[in-house]
Amino acid sequence: MTQLSKRQCKTLLFLFLLAGFLSAGSHSEAGRDAWLAAAPAVALALVLFAAVVSPLVLCGQSDLLSAHRLLLGRPVGGLVNVALLILALLYGAGEMTGLAAFLAESSDFSPRLGALALLLVALYAAGRGLLCLGRGSEILWAVLLALLALFFLLPLSQLRPELLLPVARTPWRTIVREGVGTLLEWFLPAYFLLALLGDTPRRSDLFPALFRAVLTAGVALVLAVAYNIMALGALASESDYPAYLTAALIEIGQFVRRPEALIAGVQVLGALFRLSIYLLFAARAWESVCPRGAHRRRVLAMGAAVFALYAAGVTGAPGWSRYALLALPLLIALLALVRWIITRRKRHKTPAGAG
Repeated sequence: MTQLSKRQCKTLLFLFLLAGFLSAGSHSEAGRDAWLAAAPAVALALVLFAAVVSPLVLCGQSDLLSAHRLLLGRPVGGLVNVALLILALLYGAGEMTGLAAFLAESSDFSPRLGALALLLVALYAAGRGLLCLGRGSEILWAVLLALLALFFLLPLSQLRPELLLPVARTPWRTIVREGVGTLLEWFLPAYFLLALLGDTPRRSDLFPALFRAVLTAGVALVLAVAYNIMALGALASESDYPAYLTAALIEIGQFVRRPEALIAGVQVLGALFRLSIYLLFAARAWESVCPRGAHRRRVLAMGAAVFALYAAGVTGAPGWSRYALLALPLLIALLALVRWIITRRKRHKTPAGAG
């Protein structure tokens, strides 16, 4: 199987995170200080990224699903992979529910038909494999950035930088708590993508590039949240779609009549991209437990499960499961470090030429 290039891996991760912060800061208790809450989220994301990829470096495994079985044992590791499979399906159902809600609020298009169309296209993309998504990401990268550039065309005269001044009544505990919440909503789902990116050539060169992608996406997150607050004020932390509302304020004469429609296109493409990753991860996780069957059949089975969850009214993963997913890479990283230390000590104790 042809492997992804370093550029494709970096682009995939950046686009995944880019799609995740379009609604960042919504319903934040920090209000106008939501941009301050985004800063600790970026710092925590960098730490979590290091924890996620450390088993691949310390244990030499090709992917995280294999690392789970190595470090936890085959039975427990297999159960963990099945739990992650179920969690990916719940995230996928939540992606469909989120798109349906967005379409219901921003357009006259049928939300259910829109969610179904999203699933069908995501099934096709996931069925073609990660390499197809990697190649498509290079094209999607240019399209999304061109559309998102319009987001920053709001005339400076309509921005109010004074809204970024810290509000005295906002406790720092609230800001830190909201930062953790932003981490869970924005970066944590990238775990499913990072689990697929380990089996690539020259991984020693790949991980620094992915680290830079996380850092760049984090800076963009802080800027986007701050931009929304300067344009919308407290409404930026009360709305589900602050970027869409900010884009509605843009005036570009007679050239573009409804720039918010372009931002809506970015949001739909982002939902499609993320749902494809969830389906692909679920299929790979099932393959790690039961390798029988063709890849596309597994993807179709995962798609049917996501649709069943969506039809049953599932709106996403439960809150406690996100904290469990946050603890998992930290635990795996700790086990990988312990195993690496024990292995090194055994090598030092073994006399040269022994065996």
